[in-house]
Amino acid sequence: MVDSVCPLVTKVHHEVKVRAGKGFRIVYVGHEGHEEAVGTMAVAPDHISRVESIAEVLALPSFDGPVALLAQTTLSHRDWEGVAVAVRERYPQVWSPGRSDLCFATTNRQSALMAMAPRCDAIVVIGSANSSNTRALEKLAIEAGCARVFRVNGAGLPAKPLRHGWRHGRRLGARGARRSHHRPARAS
Repeated sequence: MVDSVCPLVTKVHHEVKVRAGKGFRIVYVGHEGHEEAVGTMAVAPDHISRVESIAEVLALPSFDGPVALLAQTTLSHRDWEGVAVAVRERYPQVWSPGRSDLCFATTNRQSALMAMAPRCDAIVVIGSANSSNTRALEKLAIEAGCARVFRVNGAGLPAKPLRHGWRHGRRLGARGARRSHHRPARAS
């Protein structure tokens, strides 16, 4: 058996265990039903509340005892920032880790996409439909003004729209591709 859980996810699971053991109520920012969020919540289900919007933060009860803030590692900064601020305003004494839970590979891909999207007539995002990374990259490309954003999860690219596509009455020029997931760590 090989444990292929991302080390950053393992760190979040560890923090959930430690904080729950110390009596903390954990506010976990993550997407409902996402595999990582489900797995993290299963570590200490009686001590954790999952939220993904400011409205959900405001609907949380007042907790007796200390509160900790943790996150799904594949969230975009846009998904995380406003919700994290709301948690900190709601629970001013909230504990959070010294280093971000957000995956640097994910945030690097998002930054690269934001830099290239305004220059592209089409972007292909390679990743599965249930991936937070994929959904975030698709959303960011659209928000950045790219008119044609395609998601693929296999060898088949949308060749015809890319090869023969038109945008604003002219042939597509610059095209970009971003892979949404990172490669498994190599065993050392």
